[in-house]
Amino acid sequence: MRSRRIKINGRETVYHCISRTTGGDHLLDQRANEVLRRQIGRVSKFCGVQVLTYCLMSNHIHILIRVPVAQQMSDDELLRRCRALYVHSPHRVEAITRILAAGGRPAQRLRRQLENRMHELSAFMKELKQRFTLWYNREYCRFGTLWAERFKSVIVDADSLAIRAVAAYIDLNPLRAGLCREPSEYRFCGYAEALGGFEAAREGISFICRTTGWQAAQRSYRSTLFGIGALPKAAGSPAIDQAYVRRVIERGGRLPMEQLLQLRVRYFSDGMAIGNASFLDAIFAQFRKNFSSKRRSALKPMKGFDRLKIGSLRGLQINVFD
Repeated sequence: MRSRRIKINGRETVYHCISRTTGGDHLLDQRANEVLRRQIGRVSKFCGVQVLTYCLMSNHIHILIRVPVAQQMSDDELLRRCRALYVHSPHRVEAITRILAAGGRPAQRLRRQLENRMHELSAFMKELKQRFTLWYNREYCRFGTLWAERFKSVIVDADSLAIRAVAAYIDLNPLRAGLCREPSEYRFCGYAEALGGFEAAREGISFICRTTGWQAAQRSYRSTLFGIGALPKAAGSPAIDQAYVRRVIERGGRLPMEQLLQLRVRYFSDGMAIGNASFLDAIFAQFRKNFSSKRRSALKPMKGFDRLKIGSLRGLQINVFD
């Protein structure tokens, strides 16, 4: 049974979100992912969240998002967000503009309805997935659900190496699948978008690396992806032998983070929260009722990642590197 999702309210939080297509079918071709990529940008602007990086595959998606604390918005800001979302429906924006300008209870009611769709993890994912499903079913002549069950989410500590590890893990998805030699060659990921000059993507990488200026962020992030001085791998070949990694870890050995990140790491999808001890302690205290009364500490060690001084809130024992 899937563990209960936890969300932090009242303070800025970073989440790694994963959603799969129904049945795991490979439904997302290049055309679909191009539309989904644009919709992620529009919905994030409307909801007031920042997409730090992402990766769109043929049967699942990863999004690393920063959800800020909700702030009071002016009518101008509210309309700016509506224009970003309803770019193909100017009449919708005109109607919203008229209601807000008229004021009174209808304006207050409309404002509440719009604000309830902003600054919140589930609201962002619901808006994105519903809008894309409507487009996909119309364009591909199908009906019914597109996404399998509810999305997964893991809280990520933005003030530790956890955020760099999770971000790189996301951008390395196409490399793990043998689709490219490095993520810069794969169109539908945040790193490639940043290299292509998209300012929002560069701001996301800069936030992850805690740097100012794209050049410094690029150098720092590339070392996280590949290690200092590493060369890209040949297309279609695995970056490292999975059996070898398991043997090293089970024997208590250590491997560079960039090698571990080129495998499927369950901590990043099922760990509930990833971060340093104090970060996890605070979450554990807030959601104490979700855990066994016998449990005394928050941090669960992550095999292979001990040098990063991070752990997960949920302990995993089986198929950690799947």
